[in-house]
Amino acid sequence: IRINMNELQLRKIKKSDWDFILELRNKQRKYFFQDKIITSNEHLEYMKKNVKNPNFKAWIIKNNDLNLGYVRLLNGELSIVLDEKYQGQGFGTIALNLGIKKCKGKLTALIRTDNLASYNLYTKCGFVQKKQEKNIRFLELERSQ
Repeated sequence: IRINMNELQLRKIKKSDWDFILELRNKQRKYFFQDKIITSNEHLEYMKKNVKNPNFKAWIIKNNDLNLGYVRLLNGELSIVLDEKYQGQGFGTIALNLGIKKCKGKLTALIRTDNLASYNLYTKCGFVQKKQEKNIRFLELERSQ
C-alpha cells in the first residue's frame, strides 16, 4: 500500500477506535514503562476514565481509510504509538508534528533510555531533554502560545 505523506491526518478518536488502540498498546509493550499485557477490561476502564478528563486528547493517525497509529495528550504529556509496519518511514515525524500543532503550552515526553528511535523522533520535532533519571529521559517542548 502506497501512503502519501501529504495525506496523513489526525482525527479525534471515537469509541470504535478503542480496540485498535488496545491492539497498538499491546503490540508495542517493549518500550512502555509497564511491560505487562493490558486486558480488555483494563483498557476499557482507562479509556472511560480518560475521555472524561479535560486534559486528555487522542487522535488516530490516518491515511485515507488506513489507521497507522495514534497520538495521545494526557496532562501535558504527548505520546505516539505507530504500528510497527509504518515505523522508520517518516510517518511518525509528520504525525507528531500534527499532534504538536493541536496542543497549547508546554509539552512533555517521557522516553526510556533504550528507545533511541523515539528519542530521535521527539528531538527532531523540537523536544529537548531536560533531565534523566534511571532509565527515563524527560523531554520538553516550550512554545510561545
